[in-house]
Amino acid sequence: MAKLGSLAITAAGAIGAHRAPVHIWSTIGRRLRRLWAGYWERRARRATMALLSALDDTTLKDLGLHRSEIGSLVYGSRRDRRI
Repeated sequence: MAKLGSLAITAAGAIGAHRAPVHIWSTIGRRLRRLWAGYWERRARRATMALLSALDDTTLKDLGLHRSEIGSLVYGSRRDRRI
C-alpha cells in the first residue's frame, strides 16, 4: 500500500512537472511578442522622424509644427508640446 501511495504522489508530481514547460513556453512567447511589437514600434517612429524631417519648413508650418518639435511629437507625449 505504501508503494501505491508513493506512486500516486510521484504521478501527481509528474503531472505538475509536465505543466511547467507549458508555462515557460507561454512566458517566452509573450516576451517574444512584446519584443517584436517593440521592434516594429521603433521602426515606425524612426520612419516618422525621417518623413517629417524631410518636409520643408513651410509644409511643417501648415501642419502646425516647427522643426524643433518633430522629436517631441514622435517620441514624447502630446501634452509636452505647446498648442
